[in-house]
Amino acid sequence: NATATSTTLSVQKNFVSASLAVQNASPIYNTANSATVMLTAAAGTPTGTVQFSVDGVASGSPVTVSSAAASYTLPVLTAGQHTIAASYSGDNTFVSAAATGIAITVSQVTPTVTWAAPAPITYGTALNGTQLNATASVPGAFVYTPVVGTVLGAATQSLSVTFTPADTVDYTVVTKTASLVVNQATQSITFTAPTSPVAFGAAP
Repeated sequence: NATATSTTLSVQKNFVSASLAVQNASPIYNTANSATVMLTAAAGTPTGTVQFSVDGVASGSPVTVSSAAASYTLPVLTAGQHTIAASYSGDNTFVSAAATGIAITVSQVTPTVTWAAPAPITYGTALNGTQLNATASVPGAFVYTPVVGTVLGAATQSLSVTFTPADTVDYTVVTKTASLVVNQATQSITFTAPTSPVAFGAAP
C-alpha cells in the first residue's frame, strides 16, 4: 500500500523599506499639509495599505498603496510639536514595514487686527466706541489704553489696544496703536448788557 505524505511549503516574502516625508515640517496653524510614504523593494511593486498616525494615534483610514506610494492629508494640528508616523500593511508578496516618524512644529497664527485712525474730536469728548473700535480676524477680547470714558487733553494722543484671542494656543496676542487728534474747545463767553445807563466812573 502506498503511504500518503504531506509537505508544508513555506513561501518567503520579500522585504520592503518604507520612507516617510511631509510636505511642510514647519507649517503654520490651520494651513494644509500632507504626508507621503514611498515603498522601495528590490523587485516587484508593493500593494496593500498604509496607516498614518499622529502623536502615536492612528489618523484617518488606511490609505491604499498606488505605484508603491501612499499620500495622506494631515488633519489640522494645534500649534506645537507633533510626530507623524506611518506603517505599511504588507501584501501577499511583501512583508509589513514601519516608516521612521518625523517631528513637525506647527507655528501660531498672528491674527489680523484692524484699527483705522479715528476722526479728530474736541476737548471734553470722552473716549467711546467711536474711537475704540478695533476689529480682529478671530474671536477674542480687546483691552484699550486709555480706557473708555477717558477725557484727553488737546493734542495728538496715542491710543493702544491689546487683543487676546479666545484660542491662545493657536493664535498670538497682538498689540496695535492709533493716533487721535484732540482739538481745543472753543470757549464761550456770555455778556449781559446792563438794563440802565451807568455814569462814567460809577460802579456797574
